[in-house]
Amino acid sequence: MALSVTPKEMLGRVAATATSTLSLGSLLSVSLLSFLASTVLLDFHTTIIGIAFSTYDLIFALTAIIALAGGVFAIYHLWNMKLVVPADDEESEETSTPPMSAEPEEQPSHAASTASSYS
Repeated sequence: MALSVTPKEMLGRVAATATSTLSLGSLLSVSLLSFLASTVLLDFHTTIIGIAFSTYDLIFALTAIIALAGGVFAIYHLWNMKLVVPADDEESEETSTPPMSAEPEEQPSHAASTASSYS
């Protein structure tokens, strides 16, 4: 959704930011859960409704609850959302800045001057 409303010249920056944010989130979540599993929840054991839960069972159960809550949140807030795509009309093309030329500007050649200095 975010990339569909992002200007074409900014797509790379938005995608890079999204990728970096997701990587940071993964790193932090693994670090936090590893810390909790090795310290606070090290000796955690309980039985709920005849089902035994240990450290990793609790971590996976909490992760599932958070994922389900995120899904419900997304469905609730995004169900009737409509993306607005800008129309490609002539007025927007006239007011926009012209695209950069595909051909590079001609640079002065140093090879010609170097070759003439040897003769």
